[in-house]
Amino acid sequence: MSLDLIKLEDGFELLWEGRLVASHSSKKPLLFVGYGEGTFRMRHGSFKIKDSLKTKMEALGNYRLHQDRNGAVTVKGDLADIHYAPAGKRLEISFKVADESLNRFWLNLPAFPGEYI
Repeated sequence: MSLDLIKLEDGFELLWEGRLVASHSSKKPLLFVGYGEGTFRMRHGSFKIKDSLKTKMEALGNYRLHQDRNGAVTVKGDLADIHYAPAGKRLEISFKVADESLNRFWLNLPAFPGEYI
């Protein structure tokens, strides 16, 4: 299984077996991170959830790309890193944040007609 990294003038794309799985540019960032506070209440099995977003920031500013000889790709950003690693027929994605107080993340995934995300 192959993971292809394509560097673009203003970003990059990752293809897994020829299918676009990640895309990043200054106009369409791949990842945002932030901080929020949640309030959760349960009564007789019914939940009431309130979420308060305090901050949301683009995570991959001044990013650096690295692809190892096994095909894994690491994107290191100012606020977070993303690691894409082939694992047999699957692609595993892991995240690491620079600041543990960041407790929210938004990952923009490409979608195609007929897909549900």
